[in-house]
Amino acid sequence: MRITTALRNGTLFVLTGLVACTPVPYNPSTNNDTTPPSVSLHVEGAGPNAVEVTNFVPGQPQNKNATANPNATVKLLATANDNESGIKEITLKVTRTVKYISSNGGLAETLIATKTLDTRSYTLNNGQAPSLGSIQVDVIPRNEFVFANGNGNTITGVGVVLSYTVEAKNFNGQGSYTDRLVVSSGQLQ
Repeated sequence: MRITTALRNGTLFVLTGLVACTPVPYNPSTNNDTTPPSVSLHVEGAGPNAVEVTNFVPGQPQNKNATANPNATVKLLATANDNESGIKEITLKVTRTVKYISSNGGLAETLIATKTLDTRSYTLNNGQAPSLGSIQVDVIPRNEFVFANGNGNTITGVGVVLSYTVEAKNFNGQGSYTDRLVVSSGQLQ
């Protein structure tokens, strides 16, 4: 999305427009695309000094790590792109590890099962497939400190490690599951 602001005669105008993705022609009987879509996941924004991203090498987006202030709003953007047979589906998942103080006063952790945060599915429109799919989510790490233990009791932890992954499929059935971003927050040791 593109946002433009202008000031005219003391009035502030905010104009928004979508940056269009180019649709690609798709015919399942003639398309010979054998490559999976490309996926990406990154921190889109989080306010000043709220997140530090490390281990990022341009062109190699896997295994990125971010350290976030527990109260920051971290904006994650997942994208999938395929210019040959289009994007049929994109899914964003998270696996949580919550750090908490155990009854003996030591730091313990609980791994929470992976859950799907969002899935977007796309359809063909007059033989055209979208070349781009995206999901954007806002995460406040402190909200992820809470979990229910095996007895059903609610526990509020002191830290969390959130591991996000992206999956995508194109219209020819190839899938991609290659991008990961780990957001750590709070007391971890």
